[in-house]
Amino acid sequence: GKKLLEHASLVVATSRQEEEELIADGFSRDRIALRYNGVDLKEFAKLPTPGVFRSEWALPSDEPIVLFLGRIIPRKGVDLLIEAFAQACPERGRLVIAGPEGESGYVAKLRESAREKRIEDRTIFTGPLYGDQKKAALVDSQIFALPSRYENFANGVAEAIACGLPVIISDRCGIQEFVAGKAGLVVPREGPALADALRQLLNDTTLYERFRAACPHVAAQLSWTELLGTQEKMYARVLRGDNEPR
Repeated sequence: GKKLLEHASLVVATSRQEEEELIADGFSRDRIALRYNGVDLKEFAKLPTPGVFRSEWALPSDEPIVLFLGRIIPRKGVDLLIEAFAQACPERGRLVIAGPEGESGYVAKLRESAREKRIEDRTIFTGPLYGDQKKAALVDSQIFALPSRYENFANGVAEAIACGLPVIISDRCGIQEFVAGKAGLVVPREGPALADALRQLLNDTTLYERFRAACPHVAAQLSWTELLGTQEKMYARVLRGDNEPR
């Protein structure tokens, strides 16, 4: 891929975080175009009826669900989430870990971690969820959590916000500028900070409802309807020859 990068008129960064990484790697700022990843809001215009996911998995209606949804690999920080959930929710609540196992044997390690922290009976591994199943999980959850070690953007977070779900993410996720103080909390990737954030969102009703009410506005900023215009401007810029490859 080095030749492609060397001769590209523009390099697309999907977040400011990724933009700064490209600059640190030696790309000049004028060769980088910022265009966030988008969400097709039409896909989330009609959501499943609340309670469908809880019913399918026999989850109590009076306990909050903290949801992780993504590929289950060490980089995503599920191990850290299990630890933080055990601290923040020692007696009540359900931790749902949804997604395909991306590293052989890793789910078994996570199950063992949940056993060690005595939350095995409140930790649910669903496997991959797609389509309406995925949306049903988002609708029935109270918090979407992604304590990732690195995400250039984090599309799953954008989808959670499109479903009106407040989020907690690490400060290593590129989408953080759309989350911090708007649709959720951005925290250092540390167990105590994540546990504190879980407690805060589960107990501070005013803050939680403020984030929930802001989700549609944030989602609109990430709509492909909005971002396709940015993409078209990039094409026009290249066709005009504003950026010549080095």
